[in-house]
Amino acid sequence: MIRKSDRAVVGSADFKGLPDSGGLVETGLDGFASQKLLQRCGFTEWKRGETLWWIL
Repeated sequence: MIRKSDRAVVGSADFKGLPDSGGLVETGLDGFASQKLLQRCGFTEWKRGETLWWIL
C-alpha cells in the first residue's frame, strides 16, 4: 500500500489468487484489527456470508 500524499510504502496485503473478471480478490486478512485497517485504507464491506468481502 502506498500513501498518496508522499508516495511512501506503508503496508502490504496478501492475496489468495488473481482478481476475478469483476476485479474482486480474496485476501488473507481476518479479525477485527484487520477489518479496521481495511476501513482506514478506504475499503468498504461489500458482502457478508461465511466470510466478509471488501471492495475498494
